[in-house]
Amino acid sequence: MLSLVKVTQYGQSYGTLLLGEADTTLDSLDNNNVLNQLKQSGFIVFRNFNVDLNSFSNFVQRLSFRVTLDPARQFYGAIAQKVDAGFDAVGLHCENGNSPFMPHLCWFFCEKASSRGSQTTVCDGYRVWDMLSPTTQQVFLDKDIVYSRNVESDKWKNFVFHSLQGKKPIGNGVAAVFLEPILGGAYLTVPPAGYLKEVETLCRQTNSLLVVDEIQTGFGRVGKMFAIEFDQVLPDIILLSKGITGGHTSIAIAVMRDTVVHKINTIQGLPARYLASESGGSPYACAAAVASIEFIRRNNLPERAQQLGQRLRQGLKEAARKYPKLILDAPGVGLMTGLRVRNSAVETAITIELGKHKIHVGHSMNESAKYPVLRFYPPLTVTAEEIDRVLAALHEVLTSLNQKPALFYDLFNQLVKRQYRLPKKLLFRLAGLKEAH
Repeated sequence: MLSLVKVTQYGQSYGTLLLGEADTTLDSLDNNNVLNQLKQSGFIVFRNFNVDLNSFSNFVQRLSFRVTLDPARQFYGAIAQKVDAGFDAVGLHCENGNSPFMPHLCWFFCEKASSRGSQTTVCDGYRVWDMLSPTTQQVFLDKDIVYSRNVESDKWKNFVFHSLQGKKPIGNGVAAVFLEPILGGAYLTVPPAGYLKEVETLCRQTNSLLVVDEIQTGFGRVGKMFAIEFDQVLPDIILLSKGITGGHTSIAIAVMRDTVVHKINTIQGLPARYLASESGGSPYACAAAVASIEFIRRNNLPERAQQLGQRLRQGLKEAARKYPKLILDAPGVGLMTGLRVRNSAVETAITIELGKHKIHVGHSMNESAKYPVLRFYPPLTVTAEEIDRVLAALHEVLTSLNQKPALFYDLFNQLVKRQYRLPKKLLFRLAGLKEAH
């Protein structure tokens, strides 16, 4: 019975506030009316109701055919999971991170009001926000229900702090933490400033080794000689390859702190090859590496990558702005950048068409990534004129591809995922290419 509550609509189609009157309980609400309100407005905020955790749980059970909880955080039997909200404000939650499938409804129960006033924040991906009309966006900005495009790093730091109950991590953690300072491949992602430094701090506090993989990022590509320089981090082990010789010969290096080497040397019976190599370290490869490093330093290639990377990313971001049906964004830093595309079909189509312009880009070869990144990793010696030529060709290609409806690429994407099981002749015909004999 919605007659017992005050219904306030936020905007034309987003957000409803239900204010209970005179000890109104959730049991008095009609299921169908509540569900209809949800369908119309997207979410509902229930306030001023006479409710405890039991009655709220019963209400949720009535409106949900299945309730999924994180087993590690269940309490109060198996009807709720606790969210440590700190001292005052109710913290942000990430239910999808603990669920094997996308939920249809997310429920939150605040047992105690904040001592500093009240605000409800609804967080979603930037794509959802961008699809809202300017009028609807302004509704969220003006009201006390806030629609957030992202979560600031300070809020995540507070969440981590409160999840540790204000205590510093102590004792032995894991043996080692392995990470890329900038995630490459089909998921190109640049972490927020300070992220790597915080990981280093946690490793030091828990006696865990920090192993950083700079195989893609090292030797100038990101605008610094190494990506760890952005946060002034000194790992225990750094893994290096690829950029050391510019691809002219194969070499890989594991650089370790003296303390790590000393510790390994004290292990009784450890084979000597653990600190050496049975097939690497040839004079030719080492000479090529030294020459390459000298060339990188002498020609200031890291600084050059930073400057030309801005030119390239600006053009890629403009492409994302002009062709939102095909391109989601242009992540990256320096000359480690690319286009996050609608799906693998779009990535394949752009790759093929740029190939006709004699331009090679880094196809992710990852059909499982929902929004793969088509990589633009030019040589560090690339010129501004070459970047402009690539961007001009990209604009021509995207203009042509944009003429097809989005449904075409969604259907073609299903074909791409099955391409390795299709006849070669059919693939060449679909790509508009002649089969080589």
